[in-house]
Amino acid sequence: ATRYRALHTLVVQAAREGENSTNSYVEVVLRFLHLLCEGHNMKLQNYLRHQPGSPHAVNIVAATANYVDSVTRYIGPSNVQKVTAAMNAISEFIQNPCRANQRLLVDTRLCISANEILALRLDETQGPSSEELGKALGG
Repeated sequence: ATRYRALHTLVVQAAREGENSTNSYVEVVLRFLHLLCEGHNMKLQNYLRHQPGSPHAVNIVAATANYVDSVTRYIGPSNVQKVTAAMNAISEFIQNPCRANQRLLVDTRLCISANEILALRLDETQGPSSEELGKALGG
């Protein structure tokens, strides 16, 4: 539990500071995880959730959902691509359908975070102007 609190603190701090994407590998790692599951690879989808025999197993599916939840309130041009990459990875984690990953995500705040993201107005985002965010979102 302490490990996850420390990770959460780092994620929130990076989101608040508007972490420069050139100094971060978040998008690259999320894209890699996305590609591992490409083509509905059930073995790797399950492995991301649980690594049998590992003394330090990490539930990457839940961690990715928690990442989205942690940065939702700080969405801006500096992290919108990272949140998009996380949501794309999550979509691959649950396809096939991978029922175990789907059930796991029901117990996270992912749906609440997705609703908050969809309800955002350009003038409610942290830091950037509406024009800057519109450009970052492709609009």
